[in-house]
Amino acid sequence: MKKYLINIISLIALIATMSGCGKEMITYSGESGIFFDDLRGTDGELTYSFGIIPAQVKEGIVTYQVNLMGNVVDYDRPFKFRIIENDTAPALVDVDYKIMTPDPVIKAGEATGSIEIKLFRNRLVAKKFKIFEIQLVENEHFKFLYPMRDEYSMTTIYQYFDESVPYINWWNSIGVKPFGKYSDTKSNYICDLVNAELDPTITRERWYTSNDMQTTVGAGRMKYFGLYVQKRLDELAARAAETGDMSLIVMDEPEKEGEEPKPMRMGDISQAVK
Repeated sequence: MKKYLINIISLIALIATMSGCGKEMITYSGESGIFFDDLRGTDGELTYSFGIIPAQVKEGIVTYQVNLMGNVVDYDRPFKFRIIENDTAPALVDVDYKIMTPDPVIKAGEATGSIEIKLFRNRLVAKKFKIFEIQLVENEHFKFLYPMRDEYSMTTIYQYFDESVPYINWWNSIGVKPFGKYSDTKSNYICDLVNAELDPTITRERWYTSNDMQTTVGAGRMKYFGLYVQKRLDELAARAAETGDMSLIVMDEPEKEGEEPKPMRMGDISQAVK
């Protein structure tokens, strides 16, 4: 029994020694490192869409948390980053985005800092997604100590932003007859007009993501929305004909790539209004 007790005590001491070694390895002999907050499941790619945000909102803020690996200290430590233009769809500084924290720090007594960037909702973003690459940079305070993942780095983020919207589940069942063939442009126009003039509870977020559009709003109100929107489209077209200002005509997306856009049109049951 005494022999067994000695063996157990020895085993506990060995585990404690190994744990101590593990902790010593994490601090890397006093060095400190930085890495972006948990990117698992993203492959280092983040997206931001203005699509479900009200049309009058022209800016958005993204915040990237930067974590400390190492020891907390009693003084502020600045960290550095750089932004690289992507070759595919480059986002331009002060045109598509603005850096709000050019000199970020991890403050005394804290283990995180952040980088804040303002995204601009401009006409170019509406037509095509934009990308920028944001990279942490080593300096005298912080090194790269976090191990490289198989598919991405914990010190680099690819930020995409655009006007994309999620697929609408209810359109095929109650949207086709009043609104016609789906397009993002048409869907946004209907939602924004309904929100501004008929029902302020029909926000883009509700329009695109809520499960109650079919059950609570229903086919009857959708038909009324279609009639109302078609009447507005006809009024604008008539005014364009009178004034010669063709910019008044609301255009839809081209049905096929390479085709010219056509005037927006609601579904067949909405064509009774003239």
